[in-house]
Amino acid sequence: MLSLVEARAIRAESVLGESTFAKTFIVTILVLALPFLYASLRLRDLDPQQLAPATAEVLNWVDPCQHQTTQNAAVQSELNAELVAHQNTATQDSERRIDREVDLLFAPVEAQVDDYLDWYFTVIGEYERLAALATGKFCRNDGAAT
Repeated sequence: MLSLVEARAIRAESVLGESTFAKTFIVTILVLALPFLYASLRLRDLDPQQLAPATAEVLNWVDPCQHQTTQNAAVQSELNAELVAHQNTATQDSERRIDREVDLLFAPVEAQVDDYLDWYFTVIGEYERLAALATGKFCRNDGAAT
């Protein structure tokens, strides 16, 4: 009888190892594997589609922001309106500034248009242009290019 018990102990030590750490490790793995195996066997026939309606209901109940959806939509539409108004204001300001700068740029030129036209449509102006063209210096008497 003693030899049978010793033979079993020798076989167990060959599988489990001789150290306490190895035995503890193997026992821990087995203890953790059993609940996983049990849960796998119980849940293998579970259809996830059956949980969809209940899951959506629970998520809606748990969602703390659900009652704020209308308020969030109102704030979003208000922000969009303010953004459009700001963009329109910025566009109008830019257009006014561009118009003002163009007017300032052309003001000196517009002041000289009458003098230029008075010179251009005279007989003297015509001969001056022909002489300048013939000599290669096509500019007015005051040195401005034409």
